[in-house]
Amino acid sequence: MSTIFTYKFTGIDIFPLRIYEDGSARSGIWQFMGSGLFRINSLGGEPKGLAQSLTIAFFIITHTLYADTNTEKIRVPIGIGKPTLNADNKTYSVAIKWAGAKDAKTWLYVHKTKTTGSKHDASNNSYTYPNLGGGYTFDLYVQSKDGNIIKKTFKTKKISDGNTGGGTTRPIIEKTINFKEYKSLNNSRITKNEKGLYLSDEVQSNVDNARATNPDIVYSVTTGKKGFYTIETTSYLNKNGEKAFGGKTDKYDSLFMKIKIGKDSVKRVIYVPWALDKKIYKSKLGNFYLDGSIQDINIWLPQGVILNKIVIKKYIPPVVPEAARSYEPSIIPETRPRLWVNASSIDTVKSNLEDGKNKAIWTKVKKIAIKPYHFPYSANQKITKANKTLEETMRSKAFYYLIEQNRTVGREAIDIAKNILNTLILVTF
Repeated sequence: MSTIFTYKFTGIDIFPLRIYEDGSARSGIWQFMGSGLFRINSLGGEPKGLAQSLTIAFFIITHTLYADTNTEKIRVPIGIGKPTLNADNKTYSVAIKWAGAKDAKTWLYVHKTKTTGSKHDASNNSYTYPNLGGGYTFDLYVQSKDGNIIKKTFKTKKISDGNTGGGTTRPIIEKTINFKEYKSLNNSRITKNEKGLYLSDEVQSNVDNARATNPDIVYSVTTGKKGFYTIETTSYLNKNGEKAFGGKTDKYDSLFMKIKIGKDSVKRVIYVPWALDKKIYKSKLGNFYLDGSIQDINIWLPQGVILNKIVIKKYIPPVVPEAARSYEPSIIPETRPRLWVNASSIDTVKSNLEDGKNKAIWTKVKKIAIKPYHFPYSANQKITKANKTLEETMRSKAFYYLIEQNRTVGREAIDIAKNILNTLILVTF
């Protein structure tokens, strides 16, 4: 009997069946359903004690096998519900359907494969999963601690905030990306604190380094619908940033970041000198075209700025006032040209081009106008500073058309103007 009592309270079989040369033992006790089964016929030692041993052992074994099931309530999973979007607008939850006592204390094991998974409290009857990527299929296995396993297959879809889950596609109106929600981070360059992400003290900024193709930070977003979206940042300064301003107050002393979505990158103001007293600055980077798919926002930071968050808003163009839309000028010249000159004054302008100092300027204008030009920016690229050479080319071609009526040159002037309007962004401070 000492074998049973010793094992019950210590887990050691004091009379094993055999002890091997390496010191391991063959036990007279086996595990079945988490409980101990004892080798009864070896306990009495001799026939006259066997009956007594069996009688005592029967009650011990019965207690060992059934004590837990008689005192603990059991729940087993019988189904998994459809995914629902949570209030945080970032994660989805699936309901777990159970059979058994509602107040049972149990756990479920959630698996993405049959062999690997994590342990979750089943008391809230649900399992929450994060962004998995649109169109990603995965199997969810739910296993109670009693061994019951059920399987459910999910296919994720795009959702409103740029994450993905089991919902319908809904274009975003506004989305905030916390600095912690990055897709990837250049850990050799970036440091984190409670306010955000910033360049480590020992590294140089790559905002003006065209050869630096690896961004400091990458965020991933989908808008759910293609179109133009306004992107804003909220930032702080660290000690390096405060030192960099050093009492400067001019807008041209502002700190710039670089942002790249798709193929082209552009510099934008992220912090201005007059925000020093406020310690925090919200910058409108501009309006960017997003195609509705999952896209990366690549960011290069200046030294001294802590990026706290990014806000993406659907761009809504301003409404043109009714008075402006319906305006009709009281005087409309009947002939062209009709802005700087008219039909009666154009001949005077032409005759003056060959007189005195005008001749040298006219010669220069003609040379620029008839020269083929190359627009130096791609279709999706955005620029923040005027290109004086390009503007001079546009003016020269336009004036040459006015004088000579050369339609090819005139069309080139129009093309330059339209391309500038498509790429130039007025930076707000």
